[in-house]
Order: sequence, then structure tokens, then C-alpha cells
Amino acid sequence: MSVESALRTAVRDRLAPLHTTGVLRMVAAIFLCGAGGLMFYTYLGPIVLAANGSDAALPILLLTVGLVGVVSALASPTPMVRARHG
Repeated sequence: MSVESALRTAVRDRLAPLHTTGVLRMVAAIFLCGAGGLMFYTYLGPIVLAANGSDAALPILLLTVGLVGVVSALASPTPMVRARHG
């Protein structure tokens, strides 16, 4: 077996779960959510620039967004964390 055919087989085996409709839908949903989340960062700079005339506040705004994300992740435990500790 050549390296190319082994690579094709390995990729085919790794992508095989996508033939299941539920798995494909979940991968598509995760991709769209990730892309949607990144759109926030894509447009944040131009919006801040248009609103303030300067993008000097952008680093502080990004730091605030990050800190709010960390605090909210720590403040709202998942059911699995509650089950382990509760």
C-alpha cells in the first residue's frame, strides 16, 4: 500500500462519521456558531471606529468582552459540574 492510498484511507475513515445525518448536522451547527461568534470580532473594529472616530478604545473593549466571558463561564457551572460537586 502506498503512502498516498494510506493517507486517503485514513482521511476517509476519519470523515466516515459525517455520513450519519445527526453527526453532520451537529458539525454544521458547531461550525456556524463558531463562525457567527467570530463575526463579532470581525465587525467590532469598524463599528468602534465609526462610533468614536478612533479605534483607541478597542483594546479595552476586547479586554472587557474577554473578562465578561471568563466570569460568565465560571459563574454558571454546567450540569456535569453540579453533579460532581452536588
